[in-house]
Amino acid sequence: MSENTFFCGEIQNRRELCTGLGIDVGGVELLSALYAKKGAAGFAEIRGPFAACFKAGTKTVLVRDPMGVAWLYYWTKDPRVCGTGVRQVLAQGAPRKLSVEGLWACLLGGCMQEPFTMVEDVRSLSPGCVLTVGEDGAQKVERFWRPSFELKNWKNRAEAEEAVTAKLEETIALPLGNDEAPCSFLSGGIDSSTIVALLRRKYTGRIRTFCVIHEDPRTDERKWAKMVAERNETDHTELMLTDAMMRDGIADALAAYDQPSLDGLNVYFASKFAAEAGAKVVHSGEGGDELFVGYNQFAKPRMAYKWTPWFRWIPAFLGSWLSVHGGSEKVRKLAQMFGCRYDPYFLTRRQFSPAWIARLLTRDVRPDLVKLYADQMVAVDTAGIDFGLDVINRSSWMEVRHDNLSMYMRDGFQLGEAVGLAGRYPLMDASLAELLFTIPGAWKCDPQISKPLLVKAAGSGLPDEIVHRPKQGFSLPFDKYCRAGLKDELEAFVRTGGTGLFKQHEIASIWQRYLAGKVSWMRIWHLFVVDDWCRRNGVET
Repeated sequence: MSENTFFCGEIQNRRELCTGLGIDVGGVELLSALYAKKGAAGFAEIRGPFAACFKAGTKTVLVRDPMGVAWLYYWTKDPRVCGTGVRQVLAQGAPRKLSVEGLWACLLGGCMQEPFTMVEDVRSLSPGCVLTVGEDGAQKVERFWRPSFELKNWKNRAEAEEAVTAKLEETIALPLGNDEAPCSFLSGGIDSSTIVALLRRKYTGRIRTFCVIHEDPRTDERKWAKMVAERNETDHTELMLTDAMMRDGIADALAAYDQPSLDGLNVYFASKFAAEAGAKVVHSGEGGDELFVGYNQFAKPRMAYKWTPWFRWIPAFLGSWLSVHGGSEKVRKLAQMFGCRYDPYFLTRRQFSPAWIARLLTRDVRPDLVKLYADQMVAVDTAGIDFGLDVINRSSWMEVRHDNLSMYMRDGFQLGEAVGLAGRYPLMDASLAELLFTIPGAWKCDPQISKPLLVKAAGSGLPDEIVHRPKQGFSLPFDKYCRAGLKDELEAFVRTGGTGLFKQHEIASIWQRYLAGKVSWMRIWHLFVVDDWCRRNGVET
């Protein structure tokens, strides 16, 4: 077995750590020194994203940052076969065999869910964990970080708001990498706008902002982004994504996916444009909705936690039938509560129900869903955490560790890396998360505005129009693309059945239901992306 040593990420408090250790090194050398002196607990002192593999005596050590901003995959048969991407692990010889658990997890959730991958025996290391491999191959996983959910005895809400603002200002001031000027994506939403406002408060010089615009006025955000850019006096660039550019660039975009996801094209094109404009590191607002309570104040998870204990006593076979044939998305979602025997949160992120997946697949392979979700809960890390009655904080942690990590953070990492752009995610900071979970969930909500803690921190840099605008998100007009620019690719998939992973007549049925407006574009697009990934990467289906 050849030695596999690497470091990916950024140690933003490197100078302080080196001073404490009496050395002046970075990357693997610094992690190795921390581990030698303090063991796994030493990694909790690092600020910033990192994933690494290094030797410590006769042991091989794999480690991943607390918030999972960097990625680390390994072959479970020998974790020394590892890398920051699944394709790196495959290139080192891991067998290209389809993972049943990974396939089902991906179809259930719309993207590859932690800790699974599309490849059997290849998994991701959970955030905040260390995996050591002895000379004899013995493996041990140790968790070095998790936040406390014990609420602090705050004097009042204003004290908590001031503490969050101070922590955000501290986080935004961490070293920026090699860019001459701070760069940020700017959609005109509260998350990205707050980051720009905080950057302007910290830096007096040039700040660059980028907004992807397109030809569909229903989802175009240039008006809002321009408003924030003018308020904070940034060097603002609008990046036009035309239908023709989408059509011509789709092959390269799909080839960039290290794992399949129904989302991510927006991230790919935004990253590509920013990199072509000379940016190397770009700030992004991932984590804002999850940590600061967006998503309509977690209405769906809160409803699931409230009603699933009642609906789980309805026979599961009835829910299975309705989850496929229900007349609306709401009915299909509700039906999946019937007979539920795992954490109800997962139901809120379902794309396909288990019954629907069984109908779709050409092979009759079904994992134990109770065990599958148990493995996901280990990755989410709720064991031993007492959330009390605070459903908002519980939902926030689940969102951070599940959907945000498995979709948005992975998409940002893998697709940005593909075009040479690194992401900076100031809201996904472990120290910030530790603080936020000492604050009652109710204090993070306001009936008048979304994400009041972020709005407070942004101060005058956030125009009132942004605070009170309808939520839109950093999105592209996918429905339009599926019916026009991407239609040829989708129709070829429908006509041929792709690799044969899915039944051709079931694909055709979903396509017809989509064209009739009975199901979302997400259904057919997700199947296409999964099939395309398996074909491109030679994974046997």
